[in-house]
Amino acid sequence: MGLFVSGRTDEAQAVYETLRQLPADGDRDVRNVGAFAQILDLIVAFRDTETARAYYDLLVPHSAEAGAAGTGLVVVFGSPDWPLGRLAGLLGRTEQALEHFARAAAVNARLGARPLVVLTRLDWADTLKARATGADLAQARVLARDAAVEARRLDMPGPADRAGRLARELEQAIAAANPLTRREREIAELVSDGLTNRAIADRLVLSERTVEGHVRSTLAKLQLTNRTELAAWTLRDTSS
Repeated sequence: MGLFVSGRTDEAQAVYETLRQLPADGDRDVRNVGAFAQILDLIVAFRDTETARAYYDLLVPHSAEAGAAGTGLVVVFGSPDWPLGRLAGLLGRTEQALEHFARAAAVNARLGARPLVVLTRLDWADTLKARATGADLAQARVLARDAAVEARRLDMPGPADRAGRLARELEQAIAAANPLTRREREIAELVSDGLTNRAIADRLVLSERTVEGHVRSTLAKLQLTNRTELAAWTLRDTSS
């Protein structure tokens, strides 16, 4: 991985080719998990789905064996569900990936493997961001923010920077998915609570005409026709 990070991609590829054959050669020894840990990042970087599939099949029977596996020189700590999640994501198995990440975060937290919790949350958030359905973006934002706080606490500058960038990207994605301004969202929530324009104006110390203008603008942006539809939209948006 050092060769790859330093930009020596061809050399990294050459070394990688000698290691990626382990499961394909029929060697199913769990000790290969130790070697696998050293090339996981390259499997993902090179988008090597063939090797990802082979290692997924090798590792999945040991998914409950959290702790340590490998040799005296190469050891893998933590829940195997984290690398399994990364492999599942590469293979396009999004639901499996999310299940693996959820289990890995829980197990690694119980083990006290806090750096692994940070890394798991980041990959979990990335996967949710890519799927982006329902409440995915909001959940991913929470994961990214938690990862950023913990990474800074553990003095992990690389993951902290990654988490910060991811959190900002998610903020932008969430804002783009909701076209309303902060004031419009605030008024929409009060409409969903059943307040009249006059009551909203009194609550927010605005003129009734200003509130009417915000309601009209909100209905137009959301292509709705009345306050009942706006209230229903607000409830759906809040629940997601």
